[in-house]
Amino acid sequence: MKVGVAAGPLESVKADAIVVGVYAEEKRLREAAARIDRALDGQLSEVLEAERFASKPAHVTHVHTGGRMPAGRVVVVGLGKRVELTLETIRHAAAAGLRRARDLGAKSAALEVLGDRLPARSRAHAATEGALLGAYTFDRYKREKTDKRVESLTIVEARSRRRPGSGSRSSTAPSARRWAWGCSSASPPAASSRRSSSISRTRRPVAAAGAWPSSARASRSTPAAST
Repeated sequence: MKVGVAAGPLESVKADAIVVGVYAEEKRLREAAARIDRALDGQLSEVLEAERFASKPAHVTHVHTGGRMPAGRVVVVGLGKRVELTLETIRHAAAAGLRRARDLGAKSAALEVLGDRLPARSRAHAATEGALLGAYTFDRYKREKTDKRVESLTIVEARSRRRPGSGSRSSTAPSARRWAWGCSSASPPAASSRRSSSISRTRRPVAAAGAWPSSARASRSTPAAST
């Protein structure tokens, strides 16, 4: 899978599917989701309300954009309560979002740097890792192989903002790029192996321990609501 990093609003990215996160128990959508909702003339919030989408961690749903945005579909993934957000929550949410995009037949996907409570670089790292794990499909021993694969992933960060009292700009791009490059190696970091085991724990075994192809990442089934 090709992985890239872009800066700017998620709703302006051209892809088969874009993935955005929403918090639970909040009356207002997060900024990224709110911008997408405006671009869709309120369709996103209407769907979430109609489905009673609770935004539980890693729960997903999706909407079609109908040509109102460059992306064909918007995949919404729950992040749970804002105060309970962790990097592990972000990993699982990113994995669930990319898995839904893949199952919808998306060849290209864009993922925002999920959350906004934790350090930006850590979130970028976790989101990239989770996305790659979620998009991976191991079908070596399956008679019928699927052609549903995400071929390109773009990690999208908001425009860099200048920190108060600082002359430098804060950016998540370096962290996301470093992790993307690291994931292209044949032997993933030990930490990644442990996390992939956690993410795939509720799914039937897909590969023997240590059997990682060059782009191998495991995935986990998650509860999902769909339109």
